[in-house]
Amino acid sequence: MAKNGKMKAALKVEPKAGIRFGELPIPAISPEEVLIRVKAVGICGSDVHIYEWTPGYEGLAEYMPLVLGHEFAGEVAKVGSQVSGVKIGDRVAYQGGSCGQCLYCNTGRHSLCDQRKAAGRIGLEKKGGMAEYVAVSVRQNFLPQIPAGVSFEEAAQGQPTAEALHIVEQAGISLGEPVVVLGAGPIAVTAAQAAKANGASPVIVTGLTRDKARLEIAKSLGADVTIDVEKEDPVEKVRAMTGGLGAAKVLEVSGSPKAFNQGLELLRKGGTLVCFGIYPENISVDFTRRVVREMKIIRGVYGASRLGWNKVLSFMASGQIRVAPLITHRLPLEQVDEGFRACQQRKAMKVILLPS
Repeated sequence: MAKNGKMKAALKVEPKAGIRFGELPIPAISPEEVLIRVKAVGICGSDVHIYEWTPGYEGLAEYMPLVLGHEFAGEVAKVGSQVSGVKIGDRVAYQGGSCGQCLYCNTGRHSLCDQRKAAGRIGLEKKGGMAEYVAVSVRQNFLPQIPAGVSFEEAAQGQPTAEALHIVEQAGISLGEPVVVLGAGPIAVTAAQAAKANGASPVIVTGLTRDKARLEIAKSLGADVTIDVEKEDPVEKVRAMTGGLGAAKVLEVSGSPKAFNQGLELLRKGGTLVCFGIYPENISVDFTRRVVREMKIIRGVYGASRLGWNKVLSFMASGQIRVAPLITHRLPLEQVDEGFRACQQRKAMKVILLPS
């Protein structure tokens, strides 16, 4: 631990675009917290929105200087007096938090917990993992131990991987069902892997021309077919592959209003469209014709379930889900701005920052 009581950190200090590298005091911990020495932290799409200062994040200004980062893994460096089951030196991954007491928490739907914001979310209202150290309450947060054979860089992707599993869980995929994944980002490609593991066939991933490298990664990780929607008509191609019926399940992970409507076109009658993307505007839908009369289901998915949290690291350890190939950039924390710009410019699939 630093002798001067300071640590390196990526800081969001002003309510405008950008981020800064600097120093902060190493966090003091409460009796129910542990101090984690961060070994790897990923840049999430929501972190990019905060970096760009996208409308909708204005409420975070009162918590500045912010330390972003909710996708992290590391070693326990210090343990509070009321903490049990965790010891110094344990390898742990942060997988999210909630109050643990409300209806939603008690039924395993922690992402719907109404108290998360009030309690303070790590990487948002509370300082996050884009630093050498982060304090985490073990009462309010899930900190599973990292199994042997799973690296810190892989474990740092535990939360987005759990979100991908949640998407597939909510889709209710059956053996042999054709599934289309709209989007070619890390969560989309991981969801395609999970759909394949659940028995979907074929698994089809779509993206734009600029997603060429991402689509190649999706293919290398088990996608049966990839489609550049700017060069081919995905509706025509998917119907040709499914005897004219269309996909049984469509997983919309891009956040594109155009992709949402395209997803309804790709879907067979009675099929399910699962939406995980964050849409920048309201979407107009011919609901009577496309949903009611075709008996289609539209299901929203937000965050990860506790079931997904419990599965994700063991899936990584067994090789059922592979996330290491998603990492295209590994950067020291000092180059945090370069990492964000790589995300902005879509040069990166997944950026992992290495604070230590």
